[in-house]
Amino acid sequence: MKEVISLISEFILAHKLLSLAVALICLMNANVLLGIAIAEMKLEFNKEIMVRGILKHSAIAFAIFLIYVAGCCVPNLQVVIINENSLTLIEALDTGFLSALAIYAAKVIKNLYTIFTIDTKNTIEEMSSTTSVSILTELDADGEV
Repeated sequence: MKEVISLISEFILAHKLLSLAVALICLMNANVLLGIAIAEMKLEFNKEIMVRGILKHSAIAFAIFLIYVAGCCVPNLQVVIINENSLTLIEALDTGFLSALAIYAAKVIKNLYTIFTIDTKNTIEEMSSTTSVSILTELDADGEV
């Protein structure tokens, strides 16, 4: 009976861990996309920075996958002791995911706030002064320039 309970708890933890991993990867990608949007709005887009961000997040996602596979291969491996409680690799990964989710969620919210508070009028004026195409920014009541 104890073995069945252990298997059930491992199954639940594994699915929870996969859900956390997917959520973390989603937040990481959202962070990259919002960063690109902010850079575009500020006219500071740099392709090299974007590629580095995508490579960084891809490497982190692949590393997470490898750690998860290692934890499944050796499920009883004790790797961390916190407050006299030892954690297996999967349990430690679970704890790390929760911390990383909190960090990336804060970054995403901060980037959303930045997007909503960027002074787009000045950005449009800067863009129109540096290009040969004029950008219409004001219309009268009839929708005419």
